[in-house]
Amino acid sequence: MERLTSEKAKAMLIFTAEELIKKEEYLGDIDRAIGDGDHGIGMSNGAKAICDVLQNDSITDIDQVFKKAGMAMMESMGGASGVIFSSLFLGVGKAAGKKEDLSVEEFGAGLREAVAMIQKRGKAQLGDKTMLDSLIPVADVFQKTQSVDFLEVLEEAVQAAYEGVEKTKKYLAKFGRAKFLGERSLDKQDAGATSVAIIFEAMHEYLKGGIMMKVGFGADENAVEFKNTLKEYAEELGYEVVDFGYYSDSPVDYPAIAFEVAKAVKSETIDRGILCCGTGIGMAIAANKVPGIRAAQLTDIYSAERAQLSNNAQIATFGAFVQGIDSAKLLLEEYLSQSFEAGTRSERKINQIMDYEKNLAK
Repeated sequence: MERLTSEKAKAMLIFTAEELIKKEEYLGDIDRAIGDGDHGIGMSNGAKAICDVLQNDSITDIDQVFKKAGMAMMESMGGASGVIFSSLFLGVGKAAGKKEDLSVEEFGAGLREAVAMIQKRGKAQLGDKTMLDSLIPVADVFQKTQSVDFLEVLEEAVQAAYEGVEKTKKYLAKFGRAKFLGERSLDKQDAGATSVAIIFEAMHEYLKGGIMMKVGFGADENAVEFKNTLKEYAEELGYEVVDFGYYSDSPVDYPAIAFEVAKAVKSETIDRGILCCGTGIGMAIAANKVPGIRAAQLTDIYSAERAQLSNNAQIATFGAFVQGIDSAKLLLEEYLSQSFEAGTRSERKINQIMDYEKNLAK
């Protein structure tokens, strides 16, 4: 893709904002290590404001797409963070001028404008443990590239952004609350730099059409139609599906189906597994016997969310005798929309479970 249109930019920023909202807890945990812990909330508030203004405003000019996104962040986040992060979008909007669309070179000029605005307002430089430690490498990629393809350049930019995030662990903090920690701020990544990396990763993901998750479905004879309905709904949501059976109402032992789906998850043949039986209990017990697998029975919307966010459960189970299909659809959609984030407090607990499992196998 060589040109970024206003409609594409608008949809891209909405998608990016939605990804930031999902990362609220993750960003808060990072900020809490050396800051006051409110970065995740601030970014989420700014992202929600972007969604509101872009979804409810008939914007046709590409400069206004970025400018309105920037102003939404500034007005909703408040304080220094609002001013600084709004500059990322305002810089691109300013450079866009009255163009109908943007090339890689023109978008890169906008990023350089954003860097200049941020440095003027915040006085930070590369190596000061701020968002610039990932934004400047991204701007450099756009400036130095010979490619005219947005996807190609963004892929390289995302890598540069995360390398910048990693480098912030080696820097002493010079701004915000963290500057008072001195050497205690070492070995901790900067939340602002992480947010920048998430932003450009989301842009890349959106423009390449999103990452299609492959979901495997399995059921015993008590839940064939239930499984088929959930499988069809997953296809409607845009997921790639694999059916592991069962296909008739003749008796079948559910452990065999559970083991097959669980082994497919473990081998990464599929990304997630959905297992259905009468109650969902037997399938969960069986799947959890496969080393490395975490299967969770879903009965309510909160559990559907936390199965991934807190427990990194690769498999969800349902009970055709005890759940309505409409409720199960909602739980399936919520579960598949969530992704476990490394670095959160939950990761330590998951690692304890995995270590215990490994010790048993010795």
